[in-house]
Amino acid sequence: MNSLCNTKFKLYYLIPLYTVLLWSSVTLHSQCFPTGINLNTQSAIDNFSTNFPGCTHILGNVTITGVDITNLSGLSSISMIDGYLFIIDCPALTTTAGINSLLSVSGEVKIRNIPSMTNLTGFSALHTCGNLNINANQNLAHISGFQALQTVNGFVKIHFNDNLHNLSGLQALHDVKQIFINNNNILTNLTPLEQIQSNTLNFLEIKNNPQLAICHISNFCTFLANGGNYTIINNQIGCEDREIILQNCYPGTCGYSGINFYFQAHIDNFTTNYPGCHTIKGNVEIRDVSSLSPFKCFTKH
Repeated sequence: MNSLCNTKFKLYYLIPLYTVLLWSSVTLHSQCFPTGINLNTQSAIDNFSTNFPGCTHILGNVTITGVDITNLSGLSSISMIDGYLFIIDCPALTTTAGINSLLSVSGEVKIRNIPSMTNLTGFSALHTCGNLNINANQNLAHISGFQALQTVNGFVKIHFNDNLHNLSGLQALHDVKQIFINNNNILTNLTPLEQIQSNTLNFLEIKNNPQLAICHISNFCTFLANGGNYTIINNQIGCEDREIILQNCYPGTCGYSGINFYFQAHIDNFTTNYPGCHTIKGNVEIRDVSSLSPFKCFTKH
């Protein structure tokens, strides 16, 4: 009887132990490439799941670069990357649709110099990454593949994309610390970024976008009005500097950095220089003038 009880005890003891070992084996098997991997041919991508069966969680960095790479379908099993993901210098690549199982990238996601790609797709499951850098993609017109991306723990950089029309695929973006929108020749508005929380931002850079006229989205208005750090220069009328953006944010206001009136001409030209302004938000200094008649329109200071 005692022997039977001992046998049952051993059996019951071994079953959970086997379960733990099996779970550990599966977990370890799904993790791979602690030092990273470079994929530089289409065959390396096509044969990835065959050569590395069960690899879904890459512990290191991933670099995809190569002249013959046309698609990323062979990487559909990858769901997590603990390092960065660089997709760079792939002249024949037309889509990133193959990596639609990717959920998170701890490091930077960089898409650079992909001249054959016109629409950045394929990141439909990605919900968080360290940084997002979309750079120097000459024919990229649309970014529609980041519908689930909510959190970027560092910066978003979108720059030197000569044919980029809009940022519509970034509408879910909620938390980001720094934003750089630079040198995008035909980008006209930043409306898709309006869900970003102003209290998560610590820097905003918008410069050298010659067609960009709509920057006065509510979160950027709040960030700039509250004294957030910024660089804004060389954009289209309506987005040429902080003052103009805030005037568009809050019609009837002006002078967020203050206004100095040192000559009568400054007073006389006020309504021309600041049309519709009845509230100066910053400091006012007046010297050596003889008349303040243009200020009769003010109801508050």
